[in-house]
Amino acid sequence: MSPAAKLARLQRTSRNGRSSRKLSLFIAALTVLLSGRHAFAAGPLPQGGRFVGGSGSIAQNGTNLNIAQTGSRGIIEWDSFSIGRSATVSISNGTGATLNRVTGNDFSAIMGTLNGTGSVYLVNPHGVLIGRNGVISTGGRFVASTLDITNDTFLNPPAIGGSLYTGNSTANVINLGKLMSSGGDVFLVSANKVTNAGTIDAPNGNAELAVGRQARLFDDNDRQVSVDLGSSGTVTNTGTVQAAIINLQAADGNIFALAGHSGALRATGTATRAGHVWLVANTETATSVINTGSVDARRAQISARNADGSGGAVDMSRKEVEVGGADVQAKTWNITTGDFIADASAARTLSASLSRGASINVNANGGDGMLGATGEGNIAIDASIRWHGAGSLTLDATHSLSIAPNATIANHGTGSLILNADWAGFDNGGSVTNLGTIDWSRSTGIVTALYDMNGSYTPGRLRSNPSWSAAPFSGLVTQITAYQLVNYLADLNAVNNNLAGNYAMGNRAIASQSLTDFNSIGSAATPFTGQFDGMGHGGISGLNIWGTGNRISSGCHW
Repeated sequence: MSPAAKLARLQRTSRNGRSSRKLSLFIAALTVLLSGRHAFAAGPLPQGGRFVGGSGSIAQNGTNLNIAQTGSRGIIEWDSFSIGRSATVSISNGTGATLNRVTGNDFSAIMGTLNGTGSVYLVNPHGVLIGRNGVISTGGRFVASTLDITNDTFLNPPAIGGSLYTGNSTANVINLGKLMSSGGDVFLVSANKVTNAGTIDAPNGNAELAVGRQARLFDDNDRQVSVDLGSSGTVTNTGTVQAAIINLQAADGNIFALAGHSGALRATGTATRAGHVWLVANTETATSVINTGSVDARRAQISARNADGSGGAVDMSRKEVEVGGADVQAKTWNITTGDFIADASAARTLSASLSRGASINVNANGGDGMLGATGEGNIAIDASIRWHGAGSLTLDATHSLSIAPNATIANHGTGSLILNADWAGFDNGGSVTNLGTIDWSRSTGIVTALYDMNGSYTPGRLRSNPSWSAAPFSGLVTQITAYQLVNYLADLNAVNNNLAGNYAMGNRAIASQSLTDFNSIGSAATPFTGQFDGMGHGGISGLNIWGTGNRISSGCHW
């Protein structure tokens, strides 16, 4: 069997990276295979280099290869580009950028050292491997990609729209060594698999791992790699990534943020950029975002901090998101998924992050791009979530939300809880069903439950704080409050069916709907005595509400 065939077989038997031990064995075997093959085929240094864009010199001195570029941007085409364990390639390009494109049939195996004063790009459709002893250090951006870019685009980057990289190669980009950029970014891009089992350090820039057949690289976005066209590829991290911003992206594939020997994702931020970690694998269309695969963050260590030490943000988005056993430290943690089930392991993870001060937002969007219009998008709390402090938990279900028997959601501190059924405002019968316990007896925060007019609310066991008092001008009457959602004009008219009920504006822009057929809520004889909360959704003009003894007419802005 040829080395390439053995490599393909190893890739197929890797089983999506779900076991970090199996992945380690796979990578070890892969390293031996690739390094041995390349050492035989191509020698210890890059071969056959010539400038095809810009100008400069290429000179070898023993096991050292020195490249001096005269302009700000240059392109070198190589018959092969590999570096043996005791060899060094140094690129002197000031603060400019050098594209190294491999035109031969060998993958690139970096077992030695690659240095660049500026930015270094390595494009090889046959794959890139940075071995365990491989070290890449740049002053600017480092990019390893199996996708290619045109010469003109590289030499003259567009002012807007990013630089386009395309390719259908099934080869991989794998890092087992050390990638360091003192002043820029580190990007690993492939149409098949990107794996980091080593270390990536970009303290002043982004670290981004992405898979897709078409991607764009930007210079001024928070996320500087954008996948335009997916490839059902896989991004796996079992190593350590430290950067101002971290992004793992697989447009219609899978992301595995697994705990390796010292696996961690740490976004540190800078003075001008907030610390942020994205684990995002969405397919975006003109009208929606469709989730089709998985984000496996079980056992992952993820932290997001700003330069001043304050908390940053972590975003996870996919049809299936696994978080049980993860260690997530951030100020804000956003989870977007098709359906969400908090089993015992996930509940412990959420509790720990909330107690460290995180505010967690879970959005179950159905994963079909229809925002729950098909009746999907449910949240089930099957185990207890308890936390201390001011962290808040928001559960947005585009259909329904339930709390299982024997499950408790409780806060000791000032935290808040929002249980939001039919978050998108479809009037799809979204209900809140509590068969367990909501315990705010030791909290001064508030609990809000929101459900459809044609849905239902099952309160379950509710424990409030007897010493709780409403904040000034909040309009609240109780610490734990359930509201029926007003999404359409018909819902607004239905308020007259229960003038003592609690109502809240939903996410539908009722302000844009005609109030021609609407007269008022209540009357002088039968006034409205309930609560109506705008939930910050703007206002309704031309609305008349007859309250207890007073006629409230208005803009009714909340």
